[in-house]
Amino acid sequence: MADKPTDDQSIDAGKLALQLIEHIRSIDSSVVVAFSGGVDSGVVAAGASRALGPRAVAWTSLGAAVPQSDREASVLVAQEIGIQHVQIVTDELSSAGYARMGLIDAFTASQLCTRRLLLGQKSDR
Repeated sequence: MADKPTDDQSIDAGKLALQLIEHIRSIDSSVVVAFSGGVDSGVVAAGASRALGPRAVAWTSLGAAVPQSDREASVLVAQEIGIQHVQIVTDELSSAGYARMGLIDAFTASQLCTRRLLLGQKSDR
C-alpha cells in the first residue's frame, strides 16, 4: 500500500485548476471538449468555459455506445458548469476503428462532430 503524500508532495488542486485555465486561455481559437459529464471531461469543460467563455463548447455523442444515463448526466453537469452543450447523433459503431478497438478514434470523432455541426445537426436534449 502506498504511503500518504507528505505536505510537500500534496497536490494543490486550486493551483492546477488555474494552470489549466491559463493554458486553455492561451489557445487562440475556440475549443470543443469531448464531454461525458464525468469528472475528467467535467474538469476540462469547466476550465475551458472559464478560460474562453462562449468560445468553449462541450460535445456529447448520442451514439449507441453512450448510455442514456451518461447523456442525461452530461446535460446536468454542462448546465452546472455553464458551458454551451451540444449533443450530436453519431454512428461510431460503423467505424472500423471502433469495431476493432472498442473506441472511436479521434479522426472519426472530429469528422462526425464537424460534419454535424456544419450541417446544423445538433440537439440540446
